[in-house]
Amino acid sequence: MAAQVQVWGVIREKSKNQPISGVVVALVKPVTGEILSIGRSDLDGGYLLEEIPQGKYWIRIGTVGYRRFERSLQIGQERLRFDIRLEQGLLEKERTNTGSRLGRIWQVLRRSFPPLK
Repeated sequence: MAAQVQVWGVIREKSKNQPISGVVVALVKPVTGEILSIGRSDLDGGYLLEEIPQGKYWIRIGTVGYRRFERSLQIGQERLRFDIRLEQGLLEKERTNTGSRLGRIWQVLRRSFPPLK
């Protein structure tokens, strides 16, 4: 069985370097778009995703008041620290008045991804 590791880090506001709590963090399989792991940042901006198999994934971040963030990650055999700085702005789905806040964030996180190269 392949080793499973943790992905962790701190989410901060880009301009003020302040931690951001309550941010939804998702690790997504690139081909299927399946969410492998999902979490939320704590009061200090820290997040932890556990039991992640080795491979290539997309990490996707979304919260109201900040621009969406996504990057490809290569998960190896060791615990991976991945700190994130978010820019203030609006999520695409936040501009409408329909649906719940979490529902809008979920819609953004479920968007399909291009294959990793």
